[in-house]
Amino acid sequence: MARCSSEKFLDQFQTNVLGAANVTRVVLLHFRKNRSGVIAFMGSLAGWAGVPGASAYCATKFAIAGR
Repeated sequence: MARCSSEKFLDQFQTNVLGAANVTRVVLLHFRKNRSGVIAFMGSLAGWAGVPGASAYCATKFAIAGR
């Protein structure tokens, strides 16, 4: 099984978690101005049940949707 380097793992988080947070921050400014809006994040079963070889992806999906 291939290993995920620390750099690749951090890249996944930068894109999937911090990217979503950054976009949300910008969109909220527009929503507040218009006093309405909806944000929906797409989930994945991988966020609830890990998949071998996809630990970085699964972790980022749980970081967005986990409770």
